[in-house]
Amino acid sequence: MVSHLECEKDRAPVFHSIPQDQTVTEGASLRLTCSFHSQTGCWTTWDRNGIVCVPSHRIVMVESPNTKCLQISGLSLSDSGFYRITVENDYGRVEASIHLKVIENPLSSTVSHNDNDPIRMKRQIMKNSLDSDMVVLTGQYRSEIYPSLKVYFDNEVQYEINYDQIMGNKQTIIRIKDNTQLEARIYCCILQSISGKTSATVAKSSGNRNRKILPPKVLEHLPNSVTSFEGCETDLTLRIDNSLPFTYVWLRNGIAIEDCNEFRYIDHGRGVISLRIVDPFVLDSGTYECIIASAGGTCRTQSRVKIMETDCVSKSIPQIMMYPQSYVAEQGSVVIICAHIVPLNCEIKWKVCGIVIEKDSDNVQMKTNSDGLNILYIHNVTYDQCGEIQCMATAPNHTMTTTASSMLTVTPILNDKKKSENFTAIHHPYFLNTLENCRVFAGSTITLEVKFHGYPEPQIIWMRTGRPIEDINASIATKPGCSILTMNGINANQSGKYAAFIINNYGSDITSASVTVEGPPDPPSGKPSVALESQGIIVNWCGPPYDGGCMISGFLKPETLYVH
Repeated sequence: MVSHLECEKDRAPVFHSIPQDQTVTEGASLRLTCSFHSQTGCWTTWDRNGIVCVPSHRIVMVESPNTKCLQISGLSLSDSGFYRITVENDYGRVEASIHLKVIENPLSSTVSHNDNDPIRMKRQIMKNSLDSDMVVLTGQYRSEIYPSLKVYFDNEVQYEINYDQIMGNKQTIIRIKDNTQLEARIYCCILQSISGKTSATVAKSSGNRNRKILPPKVLEHLPNSVTSFEGCETDLTLRIDNSLPFTYVWLRNGIAIEDCNEFRYIDHGRGVISLRIVDPFVLDSGTYECIIASAGGTCRTQSRVKIMETDCVSKSIPQIMMYPQSYVAEQGSVVIICAHIVPLNCEIKWKVCGIVIEKDSDNVQMKTNSDGLNILYIHNVTYDQCGEIQCMATAPNHTMTTTASSMLTVTPILNDKKKSENFTAIHHPYFLNTLENCRVFAGSTITLEVKFHGYPEPQIIWMRTGRPIEDINASIATKPGCSILTMNGINANQSGKYAAFIINNYGSDITSASVTVEGPPDPPSGKPSVALESQGIIVNWCGPPYDGGCMISGFLKPETLYVH
């Protein structure tokens, strides 16, 4: 007779409690607790959007025999997604999933969805009178500390200029004044905090004081109609021609829309302005109109927007497995933006400062790899490309669209650096050393260092198995001519071919090496097979899921007695 306890030993784990879907604000802490029952030993894993969660200074996994807990501190927008816990023993496995949504802290207005940079910038021409000749740049930041400010005129930092800086409500307004006449120059303001830096709008002045007063003109109108779906971020974009300071307002069904987290006013510069409906639903349908006003007059354009329910379309929403990073780059340098999209047959479009990149050009190229990695190359970057960069993925049935955004900040090249460049020859980038194959133990720290040369200064990208490295436990320190990749607490999943790739306007180079992570192998998988023979018994095991990084010669299980 088989006892009830023996029957329990032959069963898969059973959940007693599982966490529920949660919506939290950024900066908060998260605790996901799951309890289960299993009579035999089991192992668990946590993953987000299919990627295994690795412990770090923010992520802590607390385990007891029948309780597992995942703790995440300092949540950011990029932590949103589907979290899954898998509990498995020798007789089966069970899974539980929750959806985590991280929302922004309330702000008065926001320019773009940027997960990595603590400073949000906004390009805005305020209500100026024609005869005041005043350039107004507005930047909004999310840091708790006031950012520092630098103002550049034609790439020269200005320490004694006539300007006002107004700070309040996490917003800074720079009003650059000239009581005589604005010169033909480029104005650039840089906000910098302890966590990062980005730039405000780059304003270009022609210096022509006696210009004609002409009304604004719409060069590219809003489309006649726009159809989108619930939950799909939607942009309404137009382009105007206007040399005078202007203001604009968006209306829906004749009622003004406030610039807020749900409806964002975005001025990309060069006359390109947008209204972003962040999380649309059916009630947001209607007639949208933009009215632009200046001292010369007004102009307007409108569009009919229809938001459909997701129940009447396919559920195949494109997933962004790796979001593009924000960059700070000098004029004339090379910038590489990457986004990993699944499924692989999505239609991909890139936007730079609100303008869709229709095809490759001399300084902008698009590339899609077979594994779903989409890359945007920008050579000889200019001020006109300073702003938001978007990657939009549309499902094969042309219904659902997912958008990921990052910020490109273009900083001036100081004149003293320009003078030194005149005496520097152009060099194709190349490495001064190569990476070497290595073996490390699981949980240890590995450091890979490369030294390189080239002019202009090359941009470097670290990759593993052909994809940029963005692991939580990875840190990259780069200075001119040298870059160091450090992996803290490396695990078996991070074995593979590591490569360093450098590129500038005149070429590229790559060096690579294999990194093997070794450690204790997993126990044999499956139930042992026992065969009875005349001289004894033969016990066979199936191979383990993980061999520890090298060939297994045998297993030793102490204190085990087999009686025949």
